Amino acid sequence: MEPLASAKRNLLSLLLWQLRKDLSGGGKRGRTHLCICDFGGAHRGALFNTYAFLELDVDDNAHWFVSQRAFRCDAFATRRRMSFKALNDRERRSALPSFLDGANSIDGALVVFAVAKDMDSLFATVEANEDRECLLAAWKPNVREHLLRVTHLSAAVISVATVPGQNLLWIADEDEIASNDRQLVALTQLVGRVFSNALTHDLGHLRVGTTRSDNGSLELEDLAAICDLAAGCTSEAVSAMKAKRLFPVRGIVNRLPSGLTDKTQFLLEWLSTKDCRLRKTVIVIDEPEGRRPRLTTLSFQHIPRLIG
Repeated sequence: MEPLASAKRNLLSLLLWQLRKDLSGGGKRGRTHLCICDFGGAHRGALFNTYAFLELDVDDNAHWFVSQRAFRCDAFATRRRMSFKALNDRERRSALPSFLDGANSIDGALVVFAVAKDMDSLFATVEANEDRECLLAAWKPNVREHLLRVTHLSAAVISVATVPGQNLLWIADEDEIASNDRQLVALTQLVGRVFSNALTHDLGHLRVGTTRSDNGSLELEDLAAICDLAAGCTSEAVSAMKAKRLFPVRGIVNRLPSGLTDKTQFLLEWLSTKDCRLRKTVIVIDEPEGRRPRLTTLSFQHIPRLIG
């Protein structure tokens, strides 16, 4: 089970190294780092699968946990989850601006990977061995590529988002990679194995869980929802860009393709926000026809309407 090819890992490191400097301003780091992830693009018609990772030090974000409780009491007094596919709901749409303002106050980083569906496996084919098959036995074969992408892309981000000695709490949404206790135990073992191979520094304690671990405050659900919203709008946007052959060229400002839903346009404007604590990065991995695989960072720019 080989991770991304060496050249791709090196490129990922170059694209992500700024996270370590950005998180907490390069100063003293918190004791516990939280990585929470969610995914998009599984629906028919999407040309990209998306993997979103939210990185933050728990100790440095007490203000967000306070504001989240206020949000749940005032702007969104319900136990329902904020999610991309459910934004047709009037109550969710009304609460979305307040929710995104709260997300922007997080001192951390949001990294979204968009991987083209027409690409082959991101992992080199190696001779099967008993140890590898044992680690992956809890999942169906058609889930394993998704699982390996989640763990290895997460490791790439965590390798630059954490510092030696930090405890790590790694949370995934409850989907096919952690839908029961057997899978959660196997996932914990796999995450530990991947991270021990990918990270160049030692962490403290590693805990792996799902949004089911929420303490009733919906804090984990709301953090996962930030990833869900980013993954959903990115999948729709880059799929439309590819379908209409509007993939960006370096140094040229491209218009977004027409036909994007209102919710995606609104969320892309949020992704383009720079003057906030939460740093946001979108990385596309695709394979142009007749060319080698490429990794591209997308920078969404909000251009205000100057003429009414």
